[in-house]
Amino acid sequence: MSVIASIAYFALLTGAQPAAALQTTEATQPADDFDEILVTARKDASPPRLDAGDYFRRLCYEPTRKTGKPAPPSDDPDWEPLDARARQQFGVTDADVPAFGRAATSEDSTLLFKAERLSRPGGLSESRCTMVVIGGDEHRRLPQQLSGVFGGSGTQRHVGQRHGSPRIAGWEQWLWSAMPGRGSRSWREVNARARGASRATWVVVTDLRFYNDYDYVMGDLKIRQGHGRSLSMMTLAHITRPRSAKAVR
Repeated sequence: MSVIASIAYFALLTGAQPAAALQTTEATQPADDFDEILVTARKDASPPRLDAGDYFRRLCYEPTRKTGKPAPPSDDPDWEPLDARARQQFGVTDADVPAFGRAATSEDSTLLFKAERLSRPGGLSESRCTMVVIGGDEHRRLPQQLSGVFGGSGTQRHVGQRHGSPRIAGWEQWLWSAMPGRGSRSWREVNARARGASRATWVVVTDLRFYNDYDYVMGDLKIRQGHGRSLSMMTLAHITRPRSAKAVR
């Protein structure tokens, strides 16, 4: 069933789909050859202090929640700017997009990071932060870690749904979504208020008037195991109408 809110410009979905949607759960699509991206470690690189879920919270979630944009690890000596070939492999085509890598040490994973600012129809602005985890053994922990970051259990019910995410062969997929008040720093994942697995929902925006009162927050996780090196991709998207933009009536 779908849970339709008392106002008509968004829906909380558990399975059934609204007739139309403006904002679905479009996240960056993973590439199976991400595991071919090479990141060279600095000679003085230290052992990893944080795992991938901690870096996602530190570089993507918390700075975007507090300031509206991610925090590239420019001053962290363990991270290096990606070279031209690695940027291309990572899908970075804009020279102004910061993209970094942290090389694997011992059996640790290689991490990739990029932060993008995208213009959306209707005068909307999207801040998008993407991290990729290559190799290592922390992939199974990521769903629980991201549930801790977002403060809710998220869902996998969106996979294969018309207003969800397409099914990707060989990849497991999770989604977290929130609709904080416009400009609010309190991001409460929609499933934090749900009780029981049967209420695993996600937000679908159906009218631009939504952004007069709310922001849209999406967390997306995709994991591939059993084919080459394990791969995970974590995406945070924050879509808002800037205060300077006119409200839609």
